[in-house]
Amino acid sequence: MGCSMGGHLAPELALNYPNEFRACIGLEASMWSGNTDRLVNQWFHHPRLSNESKPALMLSLCSPNAPEEYIRETVWEYSQGAPPVFKGDLYYYAFEHDLRQTAKNIDARKCALYVLSGDYDWSAYPAAAKALADAVPGATYTLMEGMGHFPMAEDPIQFKKYLMPVLADIQAKS
Repeated sequence: MGCSMGGHLAPELALNYPNEFRACIGLEASMWSGNTDRLVNQWFHHPRLSNESKPALMLSLCSPNAPEEYIRETVWEYSQGAPPVFKGDLYYYAFEHDLRQTAKNIDARKCALYVLSGDYDWSAYPAAAKALADAVPGATYTLMEGMGHFPMAEDPIQFKKYLMPVLADIQAKS
């Protein structure tokens, strides 16, 4: 299971290593996050913008329904990240990850794929996450109502309500 960049990585693991995992769960995953090059290359690395601007953008990905303490913690975590590491994560997210031609090759019979997305996520927005699940025969999609881009961190109690049925399904099929 991965979220955001890790959510993008989950279907790639299912595609490239189907015999290594019984299932992959992509949280806030999509086939492609293109058209974000200006955000990644120009905005995030502009000399007039400090590192403090990045957590503010992460705040915009959080659900207004999440408990304030968890939102603050999520944003604080992003304020602590090393800029070069975040740049590498975003490079993969925006440029290297592209399953538009290969998602259909994921064999969900070998490695089940579950895609979950929050309705407050503007980055890997629900329609893009659903398109990923629809492109993979046998994959499942769940819209997490009231959740944002970081569901496990923003609102772990609500997130657990969506995660536990997926884990139970994986266990039942094993």
